[in-house]
Amino acid sequence: METSPHVTGVIVADDDAMIRSVLRATFEALGLNVFLASDGLEAVQLASRIHAALIILDLKMPRLNGLLACRQIHQLPGNANTPVVILSFMQGAEAEAAAARVGATAYFLKPFRPALLMQALSRFLPINDAERDQIRHNAGLTNGIARSVSTPVAARTSSKFESDDLLDRGKVILGVLRG
Repeated sequence: METSPHVTGVIVADDDAMIRSVLRATFEALGLNVFLASDGLEAVQLASRIHAALIILDLKMPRLNGLLACRQIHQLPGNANTPVVILSFMQGAEAEAAAARVGATAYFLKPFRPALLMQALSRFLPINDAERDQIRHNAGLTNGIARSVSTPVAARTSSKFESDDLLDRGKVILGVLRG
């Protein structure tokens, strides 16, 4: 697809198709253009052709990893201040420090909850205050649901869970993820 510098959107680069799909759906629910890349080299090529409001890079990708891609993206004309977020399974101060050295704006761990990630990323997105409030609300719901689901059954204060209740909770989670 041929693009031009006046097109604005979010670039998502990850070699995991499922993560690309989840992030694409999450950003598109906000009405944002999403450009997908399966490796760092594709992300750099996209960043050279479009104006990205935000770029998300997996740390470990084929052809060009997230750190090298971040460095190259920031060297492109007009991209020195583009927010670049690194997503990774790699924990630890060393990985985060490496990301900061190449100019990454933030570092988030996988697995992630899309609504909570969106809340953290909302400051970088070209959205209005009402949409930011909705993201915060969705993140709160998601966090509450996650806490209640991870609490042992014996520790729950509500009545016993019925299969219909779990189905309803699943529907709420899907609704939150869809925005």
